[in-house]
Amino acid sequence: MTLKKFNPSEIQPSEWYSINRFILELDSKGTSYVSIYYSHDKKSETMQLLKETRRNNIAEKIESAIEKRIIKLDIDPKKQFTKTYCIFGSKVNGKVVLKDITISKKLPYVYIAGKKPYLKPFYDILKANYHTVLVILDHKSAHIRFLQGDKIIAEERLSINLQGRHKKGGQSQKRFLRARQTFIQGFFKRIAKKINDLDSKDAKILFLGGSGTAKIEIYDELSSELKSKCRYMNNVSFETSDNILHKKIIRHLYDYRKKQVLQIISKFEKLVKEGLVEKRNSHIQKALEIGAVDTLLISANYFHSSSVSKKITKMIEIAENTSSKIEFVTNPRLVEKLEDYDHVLALLRYKIK
Repeated sequence: MTLKKFNPSEIQPSEWYSINRFILELDSKGTSYVSIYYSHDKKSETMQLLKETRRNNIAEKIESAIEKRIIKLDIDPKKQFTKTYCIFGSKVNGKVVLKDITISKKLPYVYIAGKKPYLKPFYDILKANYHTVLVILDHKSAHIRFLQGDKIIAEERLSINLQGRHKKGGQSQKRFLRARQTFIQGFFKRIAKKINDLDSKDAKILFLGGSGTAKIEIYDELSSELKSKCRYMNNVSFETSDNILHKKIIRHLYDYRKKQVLQIISKFEKLVKEGLVEKRNSHIQKALEIGAVDTLLISANYFHSSSVSKKITKMIEIAENTSSKIEFVTNPRLVEKLEDYDHVLALLRYKIK
């Protein structure tokens, strides 16, 4: 496969927040649910399926209401860039209740009737699915992989024809070794360029592996940004199976996420005492607008009114367009702390007067 630029399938923070809120809004009192995920090209097939499928009276009424909603969604000009339409119908207190949301990411085609809404496709895209780069190399070969979670997005193999030994000694041997080292450094530069040519800021970690010393020697050829993301992966080689590599990557990502949360928790109380925390929504938005926010923390378990939701969505949009980091908090210890601060906090870079 030819190496190509990142085409991130991660959803943006604002959409993550929208989907998470939608899940919290779904009424759990329903006695029967019909869940549908479909793309625009599957509209006719979905309508036909709804008409032909025979179920009990409750499900039939829900499906009839969904048919009307599909027609309404199809003529909405705001939905033209939608990848997936998601509709959930239920019977609550004798009435049919419909909830729908559109997603910018392509999801599997789903049509399921059951006692609960089918939410697995949502949970799959809400998981932390970081981009990483894995490079396994020696002095004459390299296998570069760009991954999202444990899935390969793109990969490429590079190699050079490197002579291993020189039969003559003396000055000839020294010249050979100098030329060989220059050749290796040139190869390392090629590898570094392959990574740097791409949008490497999307990668959270750069893994370097291999059985020899090349994984250490290439470090000097990396940009300062990549050096800060660099992690050595031990006990791997070109022969290491994908299954073992993926397990190592997922473990590293788990540790990475865990350390991130622990760092936030460890500095949280100190930042509060130093006045480097904004607690009120209006103050947080102002801090975002002047670029004073380092990290915006939002509790993923918080259910709130539409008016508050609009304010938080606005804050996320501002953070997305600045250098502020956005963290949706699921760690129980940090979620508990956020409950004392209206579930949304901003950690500041500097104190605001």
